[in-house]
Amino acid sequence: MYVLSTFLHFRFPVSLQRKCSSGEILQVLCRALGGRVGKATTGWDIGLRRVRIRSSFLEDLSRMSPPSLSIIECHQDEVYEVPSEAKVIAFSDKTGVEIFAIGDHILGIQGHPEYTKDIVCSIIDRLLDDCCIEVMKFH
Repeated sequence: MYVLSTFLHFRFPVSLQRKCSSGEILQVLCRALGGRVGKATTGWDIGLRRVRIRSSFLEDLSRMSPPSLSIIECHQDEVYEVPSEAKVIAFSDKTGVEIFAIGDHILGIQGHPEYTKDIVCSIIDRLLDDCCIEVMKFH
């Protein structure tokens, strides 16, 4: 609620009247705080992705955090530039900013820890039906 009350004077690109996913929240936070977001140069990122935690962040946490984690991704936008006060905490082979933090009170996550396998499969089916993505065939 603190973030909402602090940033209500900004024009948000998504409606605050509906549910937002974690990726949308990351992008809204980034834009509202001066960062830049746009279409991913590498296209859609869908599926389980290995996200690596920056070593500088691990040093701050000592040994409390694993060096990487797996997270469900489903987005075609990415952060080009984080807000000036933000620290990039995690990245992947596909996306340079997977998680960022500002101080000890704002955390933005590109992936979807709130998604289950069933949710992402349903989204993939809808994207295929709407011709937003294509099935890749491996030989």
